[in-house]
Amino acid sequence: MKKRKTTRAGASDSGSPETDRGTGPATSVSPAHSANESDEPIDEGDAAEFEIESEFRRRLMGARQLPRRERAQARRAAREWRRLALKALREKRMRDRLARYMLRQMKRIRPSGFDYR
Repeated sequence: MKKRKTTRAGASDSGSPETDRGTGPATSVSPAHSANESDEPIDEGDAAEFEIESEFRRRLMGARQLPRRERAQARRAAREWRRLALKALREKRMRDRLARYMLRQMKRIRPSGFDYR
């Protein structure tokens, strides 16, 4: 014996596939990747930036727990901390990039009797 399905409006369904909408199982995988899903591994620089942003969000969430009169100052301090942390990260990347460039230059022009590696 075949059971009849009931639609939202309360009318019974004869079981035909043309009128049977939304009763099947949900799809197991969404068609688009979310921002957290990535096929590429996170490199060290991106991980550092992610940590800075995570800490910034934690500081903002902590500011919400403070009394109202102290929140603005806590938010300003969090933004200042984030600005300085990102600036330090950019400077570190610049120093590393310069060091790699200088190493390549030294490898190209090697004086005789000079061993740097």
